[in-house]
Amino acid sequence: MDNKTIETIDHNYDPVNKYIDEKARLRRTRSVWGYTRSLALFLIALGIFLILAAYAYHIFKKPYPLQLDEISQQLNENINKEIINKNDQIEKVENNIKENPENEELKQQLKELQKEKDEILKKLEEQNQKLVDGKIIKYNRETLQFDKSPKIDGFVIWTRRTYPTTNDLLEQTGNYEETCYITKENTSFEYDHNYNSIAQTKALTALDLTLDQAKSYEEYCQRTK
Repeated sequence: MDNKTIETIDHNYDPVNKYIDEKARLRRTRSVWGYTRSLALFLIALGIFLILAAYAYHIFKKPYPLQLDEISQQLNENINKEIINKNDQIEKVENNIKENPENEELKQQLKELQKEKDEILKKLEEQNQKLVDGKIIKYNRETLQFDKSPKIDGFVIWTRRTYPTTNDLLEQTGNYEETCYITKENTSFEYDHNYNSIAQTKALTALDLTLDQAKSYEEYCQRTK
């Protein structure tokens, strides 16, 4: 029997395996880098968003007196329009009542309209007031401010500024009228009124002053205009 020789060939797959491993490593590296880059971009975007959100919140919370004044003015205008409209309705009903004085339904309607008008006026008054140092300041009311001199020969000289509204005083708009007068006890003589009026003449007599004597104290008025 012939002896057969079996030959085997050893194939070296190490280079192939190494190539495959290298390819896999590169894919993993690209994957990790891609994920890291995406995460970094997300964090940057999130940071920018948070900064913008914080800035927007700051802008929202920051007080803007001018804008608030504009809003208040717009609200007042809207309320005033309601009052004008309500006045027109009341006038029409009053005219109808004149033509039909026995109509109880019209009279009841007039009462309801007047009640609604009173509520609107109350809303307007509430709109034009503010709490300052625990006191309610009504912005739409005439407001007076006084300065007085020390006692001079028993007299006090007062300077009075009349502002159309409290807001004119608080905002120092310069919109005011200024008058001055001299007082002693409960009697006053006005420097800006008609000197020849009966009231002024009686005041001079009560103060025991002549007109020239009273006018000599006018220099103590603290006028600003």
